[in-house]
Parts: sequence; structure tokens; C-alpha cells
Amino acid sequence: MEELEERLRRSNTRFVDSLHRIIEKYNYPFEDDILVSMESLTYDTPVGPQLWGDMSEKNINKWKKKLHKRATQCQKTTESRKQWISDFEDEDLKVPQV
Repeated sequence: MEELEERLRRSNTRFVDSLHRIIEKYNYPFEDDILVSMESLTYDTPVGPQLWGDMSEKNINKWKKKLHKRATQCQKTTESRKQWISDFEDEDLKVPQV
């Protein structure tokens, strides 16, 4: 019986540790999340603060798509810059053939 209790205790400890790691990993606002102020029940939008419940699901999805598109464009720009820098460095490091 003591062995079973010990195994259950260890299992519980692993479970709690796993939950803590998950919470720690995801405990931040995601870029496209709508963060609602619990005091005023408002959230920020590109057109200013809105009262929670005033925005339709359709408008929320359109807003998220715009944010995703901007994030994707930003990522592509960053990748292009990295490639340009890499290409430049490669050209700069080439030794002229004599």
C-alpha cells in the first residue's frame, strides 16, 4: 500500500510540474489575442477602445486576419533582410581569383 501511495505522489508531482511548465510557456499575451480589461470590460482595437460584446465575431476575425497578415509580412521582410545580409557577407568574403 505504501508503494502505491508513493507512486501516486510521484505521479502527482510530475503532473503538477508539467502543468507549471505549460503555464510558464504560454503565460503571455499572443500577438493576435484580444486582451480584455477586467475593470472596464474594454479591449483595444486599431480604432480605439471597444466595449466587450460590441464587436461581432465577423469583425473580430477580420481584425485577427489583418494582424496575422501584418505579422506574416513583417516575418517575410525580416527573412529577406537576413538573406540579403547573408548574400552580402558571402560576396564580401569571396577572395578574388588571380
